[in-house]
Amino acid sequence: MSDAGQPPPYPGQGRPAGPGFDPSSAPTQVGPPAAPPAGAVPPPPVVPPPLAPPPYGQQPWGPPPPRRGGSRVGLVVGLVLLVLLLAAGGGVAAFLLLRDDDSGDTTSSSGDDPSDEQSDEPSDEPTPTTLDPVTVESDLVAVSEEVFPSSAETGTVSALSWSTGPDNLDGDQRRELTGAARAGATEWQVVSHTGTHTYSLYVEHIATDYAAARGEVGCDPTVEGSFCEVHTTPAGATAYESVYTYDGGGGHYVWIPGDAASGRPEVTVSESVGELEGEPGDEELIGLTDISVESMLAALDDPRLLVLPPEVLPPLPSFAACVYTSSPPSTCPAGLE
Repeated sequence: MSDAGQPPPYPGQGRPAGPGFDPSSAPTQVGPPAAPPAGAVPPPPVVPPPLAPPPYGQQPWGPPPPRRGGSRVGLVVGLVLLVLLLAAGGGVAAFLLLRDDDSGDTTSSSGDDPSDEQSDEPSDEPTPTTLDPVTVESDLVAVSEEVFPSSAETGTVSALSWSTGPDNLDGDQRRELTGAARAGATEWQVVSHTGTHTYSLYVEHIATDYAAARGEVGCDPTVEGSFCEVHTTPAGATAYESVYTYDGGGGHYVWIPGDAASGRPEVTVSESVGELEGEPGDEELIGLTDISVESMLAALDDPRLLVLPPEVLPPLPSFAACVYTSSPPSTCPAGLE
């Protein structure tokens, strides 16, 4: 539960962006909500989720079928008979035999035709090794259209970098990356709306300084009044389901924590509902959502959401470490909120 009118982050998570107010003014900025209140009990350590299983490799293929070569044998036999017939004076018979052999040997040249050699080897598509912003945007939109209700509008994709450099800041917030600058993005989000519902897919690479400050994340059963459950995705990854509510609405999240050491991004599927009367209960809010938990868990396994990090990571300190930790690095720019 939360203070009236303000949707705090769920303890131990705080990463997915979602509307904490009227959906018409739902935030489009990628990034986590406000820092947890002072005195919040930190979550106990949990085992980091396993990486999604790699795609199955290609199965071995057999050799191509052998080529036919029997016509050459027939030609040799025919020549031997021709010599014998000529020696015996059978000129007419030899002529007829030679003509018949030439007309019947219609496959002697086709055996050497390269077009007859058909390879059964599969044509493997190269695995991307660098971040392609155009592909990422296309993939996020495609996944959102599969996960979000058909009535939802086509989502818009936002991209941000964790950099706190002056060229990446606009006041106390980060600039949204556009054009070629998206090749340096560390956070991606696609947001869509229908009525009072807002849907979001959120992918973030966790900076090492923020990962060290927040520690391991997961469900904390000691936090009174909190809702958090542990799930296993169809592919076997550990995922978490959390809810926050506030006066007038709330948000429902299913997510896999990111791992800065392995480079796996944090992936979150969320839905929020607004314009409710009063503060709903956790189960009540879940009952009002359109996307089932099962659909959210299945979406987390989608390899298109495993967005690659930039080829060159932005320098530290990261925006999250400067804004969402109790002891920000001393090198953080002043005035960030």
